Formats: sequence, C-alpha cells, structure tokens
Amino acid sequence: MMKTVNVNNEKGSVLIPALMIMVLMTIMGFSIAATTTMGLKVAANKKYHKTAFISAESALSYVMVNVNLYGNDNSTVGNKIYFPDNSNPDNKYQLSSENDQFFHGSVEYVGSRMVPRGSGSEAGLFRAHDYQIACTGYGPVSSKSIVNSGFYRIGY
Repeated sequence: MMKTVNVNNEKGSVLIPALMIMVLMTIMGFSIAATTTMGLKVAANKKYHKTAFISAESALSYVMVNVNLYGNDNSTVGNKIYFPDNSNPDNKYQLSSENDQFFHGSVEYVGSRMVPRGSGSEAGLFRAHDYQIACTGYGPVSSKSIVNSGFYRIGY
C-alpha cells in the first residue's frame, strides 16, 4: 500500500520568506537613500566653503590693487585699516550681483626691517615695511572662511 502525501497543508509557506526578503530589501533601500542624501549634503557643504575661501582669497587681490590700504596712511605700528569701508569694519564687499560671495578684512602695519637679500633694493637706503592682512570671505548658506597673510613693501 502506498501512502499519499497531502500538499494542501503547505499553503502560504512561501509567503513568510518572501515577506522577510521584502523587509530586508526595504531596509537596504532606506539605508542607501540615507547614505546618498548625506553624501549630497557633504558635497554641497564642501562647495559652499570653497566658495567662501575663494571670496577670502579675492580680498587679498583687493588689497594689492588698493594702495591706500598700505600706503603712507598706514605706516604707524598697530594701525589697522578696514576694507572695503574703514568707517564700518562689518561692511562687506559683494563680488558680483549674481552670487552670494562677500568679503571684508583689515590691513595692519606691523613694522619695518632691513630689506631682504635678493629683493633688488639697496640695503641701507630702503626698508621693508611689513603688513598683516586678515580677510574673511562669505559664501552661500552662511559659509565663512578666514585667510591671514603677510606681505611687505619696499620704501624709505
């Protein structure tokens, strides 16, 4: 005599593994979406801070072009001239009307010394006048970058 197997009692046996796989796939999908979102935020933040840094670097160029910031008016040790507006140090210069890039800063006279070797100037007749520049650049979404630099000019 042969036994017959009744398969009717296995109804829905695939349902539980299929639901478990769906739950795992859903969790993986949310995890990938969260990782991608975080990556996009990091990339955007990096871009904003790079924009602010470029703004601060632009302030250095602004100082080199505006001789009045490091000329005879700024030759007393400890004297600071603020740019773009010496009367209000918090005023900002906008790089262009189309973007969110601003900068401001200060130029401070720190003293004079002998002319460095190889500068092409005769030591004894001229002096090297040292200046310290502090530039703050601003970009989109309240990003901010600070650049400090020094330079000297040769004069009497």
